[in-house]
Amino acid sequence: MTILVSAVSLLMGTVLGAAHFRLVAMDAALALGRGSPLRLAGIRIGRFLATAGFLGLAALAGALPLIAATAGFIAARTWTISRLGPQP
Repeated sequence: MTILVSAVSLLMGTVLGAAHFRLVAMDAALALGRGSPLRLAGIRIGRFLATAGFLGLAALAGALPLIAATAGFIAARTWTISRLGPQP
């Protein structure tokens, strides 16, 4: 059962991590382009709550699911950075 939960945690960590880091890029673009402060705050708070909530649930499931979820986040970060390329 732990292996199944860990595999799901890895998959969900990758998906949520990709969304998280995509929102980081959107957040930076809005901040530099003088976006709406309310929208910026909403993106930041939502991103934080989703990430903290997911990693908290993974931690409750055990060490191996938490490590798998974190590995998914790291993989998504690497993928997002390589896909977006260097930013000015």
